[in-house]
Amino acid sequence: MKLLIIGLIVLAIGAAIFFYITSFSMSPKEIEQLRIDADSGNAQAQLKLGRTYFSGQGVAKDYNQALIYFKKAAIQGNAEAQFNLGSMYYMGYGVVPVDFGTAYKWVTLSLKNGYDAGKVILPLLQNGLTQDQKIAGDKWAAEWKQGNSE
Repeated sequence: MKLLIIGLIVLAIGAAIFFYITSFSMSPKEIEQLRIDADSGNAQAQLKLGRTYFSGQGVAKDYNQALIYFKKAAIQGNAEAQFNLGSMYYMGYGVVPVDFGTAYKWVTLSLKNGYDAGKVILPLLQNGLTQDQKIAGDKWAAEWKQGNSE
């Protein structure tokens, strides 16, 4: 029963992320401008480009590139990017192996920064952690400063 509930929650999260990130489309010219903005350090552009690579909308689907751009935006303090990055570590997209400890850190930070979607997967992450990992993740999120990656 527990596995069924976890499976349904993961499915719901995946569907929500898929619906959200595929709800836009851009022309090649718009994607190129987005890439220029993202590469110049614009966190919102980095988030959007990460979504673009994650969904494959207008570019080849590339989870590793999505991870790179989500991380760039997350480091700048973008709470949605922090959640997306944590979700990628949780699900193993673009990251091998799955890393619940790192996922927990980023999702906890996204919650701290006001992105409430993390409330859904945080209990699942907590179940996969030791008490020491949870304490370390909570401490990391509490002490995190913009510009820090790990």
